[in-house]
Amino acid sequence: MKKWLLVGLAVVFLTSVFTVATCAYLYWKHFHQPSELYNIDEIFAMEKASTVVDRNGKIIAKFYIHDRLPISLDKVPKNMINAVIATEDQKFWSHSGVDLRGIARAMLENAWSKKITQGGSTITQQLARNAFELKGRNYKRKLLEIALAQRIEKNVPKEKILEAYLNRVYFGSGFYGVESASQGYFGVSAKKLTLAQCALLASVLKSPNKLSPKKNPSGARQSRNVVLGQMAEIGVKSHPTSNFDRKNRFNQPHTSMAQLSTGQARVFFHSTQETL
Repeated sequence: MKKWLLVGLAVVFLTSVFTVATCAYLYWKHFHQPSELYNIDEIFAMEKASTVVDRNGKIIAKFYIHDRLPISLDKVPKNMINAVIATEDQKFWSHSGVDLRGIARAMLENAWSKKITQGGSTITQQLARNAFELKGRNYKRKLLEIALAQRIEKNVPKEKILEAYLNRVYFGSGFYGVESASQGYFGVSAKKLTLAQCALLASVLKSPNKLSPKKNPSGARQSRNVVLGQMAEIGVKSHPTSNFDRKNRFNQPHTSMAQLSTGQARVFFHSTQETL
């Protein structure tokens, strides 16, 4: 009896080793190798808006495909960084591109709901998906995303990964990157954001179209409060938010073609647009 038990355990062990080895080989062949074809430098290649100013330096028009104003990480408030990490990837500073526990949790939730509703993506995975325009919501794309995230982590410092992410991601209402979103929603540069404003911008990332404070102020406030709670959980100080509506109004300082103040400005805008 003991002999057959040992044989059975050996068979289970060898089968497990074979299965793991096979899965590792298939992952390496179909996802790790293809990931080598991508240029990692592409995560930093992003278009930015061109601005037209009057003689006083006031912006009167902008030209862009994506409304983005890239900035360096040292100009992003610590509160903004903490808010994004608290809501998007609490293990960002310690993982190597992939949060296996997060993926396992997402897989269980997807199995329970019988459809893909959770991704478990880290900030690095989101950056890979955004930079390389990985389409689809399936496991094949997810595995390629993981392979690319691991490559990025091996070749790019964490701070640069975070900088590229904050300049790339969509914050709703046509704003790409934290600087554009900061100016668009609050009328200030990102370095002047308050804690509540940082939490709100971070909260929008979950669903930019649904939680844009321009379209859904109530939903944005509720989501912001959730992020403030998450920040408190990881040890970031929060503060009361009862005065949010009075102190943090949603502004739109960017001047669009439809908002140019004078007829002369409109003529100049069209002339400049044709020249470009």
